[in-house]
Amino acid sequence: MSKYLQSRKPWIENSAFPVFVFLLIGLAIYSNTLHSPFVFDDGPSITRNPTIKSLENFFGNSTGYDKYPTRFIGYLTFALNYAVGAFDPFGYHIFNLTIHMINSLLVYFFVLITFHTPFMKKSLPEATAREISMISGMLFLVHPVQTGAVTFVVQRLTSLTTTFYLVSLLFYIVSRIQYVSRSKSSENKFFLYLTSSLIFCLIAMKTKEISFTLPFIILIYECFFFDGPFMRRACFLLPFLLSLLIIPLSLIDVRAPLGEVLSDIDNATKVQTDLSRGEYLLTQLSVIVTYIRLLILPINQNLDYDYPIYRSLFDPRILFCAGFLLFLFGIALWFFFRSRRPSSASFRVLSFGIFWFFVTLSIESSLVPIVDVIFEHRIYLPSVGAFLSLAVAASLISGKWNSKAWTWMLILIMATFSVATYKRNMIWRDDLSLWSDNVKKSPGKGRPHYNLGNSYYLRGMTYEAIQEFQEAIRMDSSYADAYLNLGVAYASIGEEEKAMAALHKAIQFKPDDPESHYNLGLLYGNKGSGNLAIEQYKKALSLNPASVNARNNLGIALAESGRIDEAIDQFREGLRLFPGDEELRKNIEKAYRLKSHSK
Repeated sequence: MSKYLQSRKPWIENSAFPVFVFLLIGLAIYSNTLHSPFVFDDGPSITRNPTIKSLENFFGNSTGYDKYPTRFIGYLTFALNYAVGAFDPFGYHIFNLTIHMINSLLVYFFVLITFHTPFMKKSLPEATAREISMISGMLFLVHPVQTGAVTFVVQRLTSLTTTFYLVSLLFYIVSRIQYVSRSKSSENKFFLYLTSSLIFCLIAMKTKEISFTLPFIILIYECFFFDGPFMRRACFLLPFLLSLLIIPLSLIDVRAPLGEVLSDIDNATKVQTDLSRGEYLLTQLSVIVTYIRLLILPINQNLDYDYPIYRSLFDPRILFCAGFLLFLFGIALWFFFRSRRPSSASFRVLSFGIFWFFVTLSIESSLVPIVDVIFEHRIYLPSVGAFLSLAVAASLISGKWNSKAWTWMLILIMATFSVATYKRNMIWRDDLSLWSDNVKKSPGKGRPHYNLGNSYYLRGMTYEAIQEFQEAIRMDSSYADAYLNLGVAYASIGEEEKAMAALHKAIQFKPDDPESHYNLGLLYGNKGSGNLAIEQYKKALSLNPASVNARNNLGIALAESGRIDEAIDQFREGLRLFPGDEELRKNIEKAYRLKSHSK
């Protein structure tokens, strides 16, 4: 790196310096997110998720583990957040931000220790190695694309997995360095660190499925930066390669017949989408190039992209993207082979960063179709490799530039990214701001309009909400949730016929949705059609027995129809499920009084 920077290294050699800087900058650029509300997938995963509302229930009868076998640790942290502060978003955001700052430091130490591996330890001056580490960690911290995994609360699953991923890798690297030293004390430390690495690998596997790539990254790292007899290295790697069985075995019933197991595997690797594996892979060629563009030029960021689906390899966009990605892969191989020269060892780190990017992205951007083809949080873990390669490239380029000018350019880039992150976080300040921005950037996609409609409705802007729900339905005529909320909005302004028509449409396209049946029951009740209301409430309860509102309104409808004993049974069942519900208690008392008067 430049002499200008190397002459100012005493403060950077202090391990406390990056901790202080990352903490200060991280708090500054995310300070405007700490009270941002829950949005989008935060609803089903957190605010409407009964599993996390009681630690006793979360652990009882393995409820939490049965529901989230490969994400148990992540959802456990949501349950702990709820136990401390219920649904106050402040605690959830503090946790996410803390994880992100820790990850930035882990990136710093991971890059730094890489330059102390046997292959790299004599390749660069210590000051240069520290500077590359600092740039890598700082890029990871301040880049605006990371807001998708930090500010979006539920994507803690991604950032927390990255924490365990990096810790596991760091322990593995330290264990191998200890083994190379060959001393008696280092031998004991070797087993301790290797065991710790394996433990954190297993924890990562139970946090999110992207950790499936960790054993492959460890294998590649071993091949890039260590050497030794094949069988001995294979023994180091074998436990990690065996850990690859954890996620597949968690997703299938191994006791089932072979045909069912194969079907389970196919279903587990195709998440809620009708896209074929080929169509998804072709689309991902374009998506990956978009991710790379976001890392280099983070403009027009979006939560819910309206991304085109590609179905032909000969589409000009796909041909270009495939060629570009093959070129990058070829460059990575060329850097690797060139790095065999002692004077070019830095190219090996650059090559490793590119391989890291592609390998860690492979779970969500290859042959495993996911309902949403693109989300910015998916490059959180891959960005570690991207920023490592960019930092090494900056180091190589800086020797050919004016040292002082290059330093100020780096500072300007970091400052620009920091400001961009702060401004991007301003859009997350509330759901109305977020979805208004999303509708501007994805005007042709129904879901942003639907979510903007929800934001309007919650603010009493019913007519604006109706307009957005109608727009969502115009783009997707089978959008059941939009029909449901359109019906609720119409009902709130007294348009009962329109409300009923919308709710019937919702049930037509999604007959197993309890909310549609419940709201249709309310409308029938208001119109005096008690028997039809009872029918809809019972249907809602058959789909969701824990619905306190459906249970209570069924009891009321039964009582109004003169079926007092049946009403009492419903109120009693409701109180069994919700013993503290005051409305149920009052209604059962009224029902008993009605029963006594009728004698």
